[in-house]
Amino acid sequence: MQLLNTIKKRYSGFYKAERRVADLILSEPEKAVSMVITELADQSGVSEATVLRLCRKIDCEGYSQFRLKLANEIGLNKSQLSFKGAEGANESIFGRLSEVIKNLSSQVTETQLEAAQQLITSSTLIYVVATGNTIPLAQEFAFRLSRLGKRAFADSHMEGNIKNVNLATASDLVIGISHGGDSLSVIQMFELAKERKAKRLLICGTPHAPLSKLADIALVGEGIVELQCNPGVSTHISEYAIIDALVFGLFCQTESGAGKDMDLMISTTKV
Repeated sequence: MQLLNTIKKRYSGFYKAERRVADLILSEPEKAVSMVITELADQSGVSEATVLRLCRKIDCEGYSQFRLKLANEIGLNKSQLSFKGAEGANESIFGRLSEVIKNLSSQVTETQLEAAQQLITSSTLIYVVATGNTIPLAQEFAFRLSRLGKRAFADSHMEGNIKNVNLATASDLVIGISHGGDSLSVIQMFELAKERKAKRLLICGTPHAPLSKLADIALVGEGIVELQCNPGVSTHISEYAIIDALVFGLFCQTESGAGKDMDLMISTTKV
């Protein structure tokens, strides 16, 4: 049974608040599929809990599964994701990606970047957390911070992240990287960091994400919207660009010390 038909058939059994969400989905499915849970809740005038309750009533385990099913149903597939234009596929793809980076200058302000850099430089220990295919970004960012002389760590296992963040103090920083901004694991890490009174910095590729509410500072770009609910092909280019901007800014502030000593050691491993 298709998702939209399921909503229609079970509509009479929904609570009034759930019907408001269902009405928006049925009337504008293409708009609904592009929204994160916070946006859909706000647009419907309900809580996020109501949206999740509706998802379960239409046989979805959660909001991410709902978006994926809806995307498949309305035909948000390869035929709609073709980047081939008059100028050729390569030019079109790179043109779209360059637009994402250019737009960051208006989405992430200089004031936000400076505040984030200040959080990093003033922190004693830094824990970079992520999940799934975003873990390599976290590990790379932690490594680059270490080369700048900061004590930064990133664990590829959630158990390791829990252990690290549980030991955090008010002088430490937890950096969360999440493309969709709705990763349950990263949300849990931010909630734990808040309990430990550690600062929280979010790097995200989706506006209005739930994680933004838990962050002291949120650096949020926006990827290619039509790829948002297609696992495996959504791009992390905005998160990479934000990380680069932070690293470049921090490098300009870095004086000689542990970071440059590490560069010298690493140089011995190269020809």
